Amino acid sequence: ALSVYQQEIVLGGLRLIGPHAVIARLERRLAEASPKELREAALAVYGELADRGDMPRMFALARPERDQAIDDDLDAALRSSLARLFVRDPLAVPRLAITWRSLAPDLLTSTILALGDAPDGRGLGLAIDAAFLHDELLPLVASQVAVIGRSPDVDVNAHAAEFLNDRLDRAEGYVASALVRALGALEDEISIARWVQLLSDESGSLRSAALWSLRRVSGLGYGEDPQPWRTW
Repeated sequence: ALSVYQQEIVLGGLRLIGPHAVIARLERRLAEASPKELREAALAVYGELADRGDMPRMFALARPERDQAIDDDLDAALRSSLARLFVRDPLAVPRLAITWRSLAPDLLTSTILALGDAPDGRGLGLAIDAAFLHDELLPLVASQVAVIGRSPDVDVNAHAAEFLNDRLDRAEGYVASALVRALGALEDEISIARWVQLLSDESGSLRSAALWSLRRVSGLGYGEDPQPWRTW
């Protein structure tokens, strides 16, 4: 296997040849045979050279059979290639926001992680809506909000905060803590009173998450004692 540096050298050479010629040659090779290793390599090439219109092909390379679970190595390759594409093509995330509903939950997992790797706050609405449609994605989305970042659209941020607060009412354990941190990352001022209450919760992880959120929104360095926060 090539090292990261060797891969960068190879991909740099392919950029000089030109994306259309390289992808055409690659697709001819894939038409002959498409073992996992070749699909991994193809995803790396697509991430470096493709554009937003090639995303369906990237998903197909990661999971050629719809009823087949995605392989871990291909999952990692898809995540990396999507993150590269999101950084290179400013219209990739807006395009994905229109088309993502056709993706299976395992492909959405890779996509949401890639949005955090990029990172690109324009993908926040996609991530929140994915968690709404697929309950099993809620823990992932909650943990990724802080790295995906706030949306440039204030209405999307408000919608995300409303959804996360609703789910927090029913959540427990690490999911609840992740939701509190996600709300803090969104700087949801409506949640401040709730965070102050959580400073007295018996759960250490919830207290820690509430304190993190309060410090993030306020810029203050108070500790877990609720009293200073009540008078802030």
